[in-house]
Amino acid sequence: MSNHNKKANNRSIRRIIGEDGIGSNYKTIDTMPISFFHDDRVDVEMFPNGLGDTAVQITCPDLNYNSGLRSFGDEAQAELFARNQYSSLVGRLDSIVEAVILKLLDHTGRD
Repeated sequence: MSNHNKKANNRSIRRIIGEDGIGSNYKTIDTMPISFFHDDRVDVEMFPNGLGDTAVQITCPDLNYNSGLRSFGDEAQAELFARNQYSSLVGRLDSIVEAVILKLLDHTGRD
């Protein structure tokens, strides 16, 4: 099959499917994407402050953690800080939960 025929065949298949790629179909029930900060155990607040900076505050009551209010020059820096802190806190919380489950299984005699 020639290269021209392959391209024509791909176009016709694409027309039959009715989409050009992943994410091009907007006919889903839930059009709101899942936030990166979806774990209820960690609270992330990010907002613009009056000085043109982006402020972030992260709290985790289970670990007695409070980042305090931090200001960043742009939203990308604030987002990076928030994502890194959030991931670290969720990882620590999950490791605590895993340790508790392993301890319970050890006491019940199950592996």
